[in-house]
Amino acid sequence: MTNHPTILSPLRVGGLTLPNRMVMGAMHTRLETLDRPHERLAAFYARRAQGDIGLILTGGYSPVPEGVMDEGGPLLNCADQLDEHRRITSAVHAAGGRIILQILHAGRYAKVADCVAPSAGKARINVFPPRVLSTAQVWETVESFANTAALAMEAGYEGIEIMGSEGYLINEFTAAVTNRREDEFGGSFDARIRFPLEIIRAVRERVGQDFVVIYRISSIDLMDGGMNGSEVAEFARRVERAGADMINTGVGWHESAVPTIAASVPRAAWSDAVRNVKQAVAIPVMASNRINTPDIAEQVVSSGAADLVSMARPLLADPDFAKKTMLGVPDEINTCIACNQACLDRIFTDRTATCLVNPRAGREIE
Repeated sequence: MTNHPTILSPLRVGGLTLPNRMVMGAMHTRLETLDRPHERLAAFYARRAQGDIGLILTGGYSPVPEGVMDEGGPLLNCADQLDEHRRITSAVHAAGGRIILQILHAGRYAKVADCVAPSAGKARINVFPPRVLSTAQVWETVESFANTAALAMEAGYEGIEIMGSEGYLINEFTAAVTNRREDEFGGSFDARIRFPLEIIRAVRERVGQDFVVIYRISSIDLMDGGMNGSEVAEFARRVERAGADMINTGVGWHESAVPTIAASVPRAAWSDAVRNVKQAVAIPVMASNRINTPDIAEQVVSSGAADLVSMARPLLADPDFAKKTMLGVPDEINTCIACNQACLDRIFTDRTATCLVNPRAGREIE
């Protein structure tokens, strides 16, 4: 008998039934920079599917070249790329899993000379100053998200996640600190949130009703000039009305001075920010950040703060996290210690992600 009945219960999300409430969150691995990248990515995700995780979110794929995280970063914008994605989705499905493609436009965080933003102003964490998108280019960007969503559907993914948090392009539009536009996409609260709402509507129109559309909201910006709690709640209601099947929550911006996932951050520290979103909407809401044991995941979901939990680094540390929870042996889970040394530190120094407590992570084909 397990002590984790809530996270082990199934959940209906759009046209998809998840067998449990545990999700592998999106993370950038940089495996695409190695030899045989698609074989590596397929094996990486399939190994997590074998561990009975309810749902897998891929690392972010940009809908346009100027939105990639860094030179040569993941991009999905044309049919020529579908075969490499079918290899990933087939491997995950063969292992009994479900996988969703994250669409991420890095905005002024993109480490490319051609990076773009809603308004002028270089990010503290980038050497490149962005060029400002014209109104026509904003509409073209909306269209690019719909195009990538349609390609993801063709490639066999169960759905897409629109990355709207952590200070990337969409978040740069929603926050006053980075959006000083004077067209229909800037100024008032309604105008600043127009860009993500138009993206959700365009995607939904393109993919129909059964394809899952997740929107990742910034539950708390942790930036002066970011959204306040009541604005986040109202934005979440509009996201639901625009056609999202589920909301995932992000915490803070990459350039924020407040630590969000370091080991010093208490477990499930951001639950109140997630609960604020959950109380605003009827669709399922996913919690993230510093949730690394089944007990904490159970506590977050059974308390009503969220319907599911997203765990990225814990699935690097132990791909069998969900399976061991189901088998009632949570003490056998190889726990993520939030050291960031082999995952984030390596990513930010142009290397590939692995894990200090699980060196097999990212080396599944070796």
